[in-house]
Amino acid sequence: MTTYPRRLQQALVVAVATIAALAAYWVMTLLDVDFLLKDGTEIGAAEVGVAALAAGLLGWLVFELLARTGRAHWWPSVGSVALAISILGPSYEADGKTAVALIVLHFVVAIIMIAGLSATSSRMIRSHSSAH
Repeated sequence: MTTYPRRLQQALVVAVATIAALAAYWVMTLLDVDFLLKDGTEIGAAEVGVAALAAGLLGWLVFELLARTGRAHWWPSVGSVALAISILGPSYEADGKTAVALIVLHFVVAIIMIAGLSATSSRMIRSHSSAH
């Protein structure tokens, strides 16, 4: 089994979260979701991609700060709280299926980021423990 450096694994988690958000957006547009906010602003693929990438990079930064202080095990809780806060935006800014679709996009990114970065932490702990 090939083992990749931890930073590469973490970067791949961010990339996968971004790609998954774009794929989910594409599927939802095929299902006739219009991604139109209450104020008339339309959310396009570019906005979804940039938001997912920004959230992923910010999540990675928070994860690294936790890891450097020995608190990587807090990441699932911190990530879950961030998800809960993030869904407030779609709840207020959109209605109906657009609101649900935007919330789903938040969940897609959060699930991948929380599980993916947690897995890199577990690998790091296992490899560190087995070295001794």
